[in-house]
Amino acid sequence: MSGLKSAVITTGSLLLGLGLICSWSQGADVQTQPAAATTQPAATQPAEKTHVVKKGTLTLEIQTDAALQASEPFELKLKLKGYGGPLTIASIAAPWSTVKKGDSLLECETTEIKWAVEGAENALAAAKANLKKAEADAELSVKGEALALRMQEDAVKHAEANVTWFDSVDGPQMLLSADLTVKNQKDSIEDQEAELDQLHKMYKSEELTNATADIVIKRAVRTLERSRIFLKMAEERRDKTKTNEYPISKQRVADGLEQARQALASLKIAQEASGVTRRGSLSAARIAVEQAEQKLNDLRNDLGFFSVKSPADGVVLYGQITEGSWQGGDPKAMKAGEKLTGGQMVMRVFTPGKLRMEIGLSEAQAFWVEPGIKAKVVPVAFPLTSYEGGCSAPVAAPKGNPGAFGYLMTVTLGDVDPRLVPGMKANVHIEAARLKDVLLMPVSCIADGKVSVKAKDGSFEKRDVVLGKSDGQQVEVSSGLSVGEEVLLQAKK
Repeated sequence: MSGLKSAVITTGSLLLGLGLICSWSQGADVQTQPAAATTQPAATQPAEKTHVVKKGTLTLEIQTDAALQASEPFELKLKLKGYGGPLTIASIAAPWSTVKKGDSLLECETTEIKWAVEGAENALAAAKANLKKAEADAELSVKGEALALRMQEDAVKHAEANVTWFDSVDGPQMLLSADLTVKNQKDSIEDQEAELDQLHKMYKSEELTNATADIVIKRAVRTLERSRIFLKMAEERRDKTKTNEYPISKQRVADGLEQARQALASLKIAQEASGVTRRGSLSAARIAVEQAEQKLNDLRNDLGFFSVKSPADGVVLYGQITEGSWQGGDPKAMKAGEKLTGGQMVMRVFTPGKLRMEIGLSEAQAFWVEPGIKAKVVPVAFPLTSYEGGCSAPVAAPKGNPGAFGYLMTVTLGDVDPRLVPGMKANVHIEAARLKDVLLMPVSCIADGKVSVKAKDGSFEKRDVVLGKSDGQQVEVSSGLSVGEEVLLQAKK
């Protein structure tokens, strides 16, 4: 009997142990394979961990802190464009002072910038005068080049006419004149020879004195001899004309035409280059006027920063908030007689009780937030006081590293305690969503949009899944899996 009782107790203990094991297995996400039989080798690989897909609640909330900022501040930043001289403070509104619309915020010494404006006005007047002269010179140059071009074209036409006239008139006449001179001289000699023969006959038949005959005959002989000499000279000049003077004259008029054509081509090239230079000079003169006008306008705009009035009622704060902390705005460095620098954020004027915050979000958090969602803001200075703020749509914003970016969201508060000022810290809590009764699994189960699902035979198969929102640890499964299916806990790519 005692043996039977012992067996019953042992069996009950065994059943109780099995029940605890089954209960633990049902409540845990991680499953393990049955223990290997004692007959298996000790080197068997451990089973891979899995997760059982089940439904649950996914809470998407953001808990962070940030600095309070003015809702719509007036920022006095010295955005100077043209003035590079000193900015000496003549007077400046004290930090934390209350100002009314139209009150003076900043007055700087204006002597040097007025000198700069006057110099810019003179530079503009000189640039306009230079442009006017350049335009007048260009107009005269264009007219002068047109005249020179026409004259040279006329010269080419005249040279072409000279060639035509030489070929048709001057050249032939030159040759003909040489031939006619020789012919005239030959005819003269023939006439004189005939006359001399007649004289000989006449003086033989007539009874004249020997003295008279001698005189007449001698004269005729001398004239004939000279004519023969002139004929020889005329023949030589004719030969010279045909072999030398005519070719030279013909080449001269041809060279004159070629020279005129070359001069015309050279003139056109020179005028083209001159036109480019002229247009460049005109362009430079116009640019100089535009630059002088821009410089003058920039200086006149800069002059507006030398006397700044408050555009609204508010409180003055020096410097600016950068990444949640105040920078610049040392009261010791901003008083009468001290210097300011271009680009410096001098001060802000804000309305007490009108504040906002800028919250940095991760990529996942940026897709949780819908515009208009509410945020709970608790100032660190007043931990028992909370405010409700409205959230804007998150926008991408670059981070410090090149190519890196995050998201920024603005939380706008309503009327808050006027004792809260920009720069104070506050805790922010945003419950973006609470998804109930949705399929969930760890983020580690997914890789490249796929999960490894365990089959009945213990093997794993890849399956595409559609995912929803995630809190960075758990992810919503929209489709692709069912409750109770096992997936590999650590996904493999």
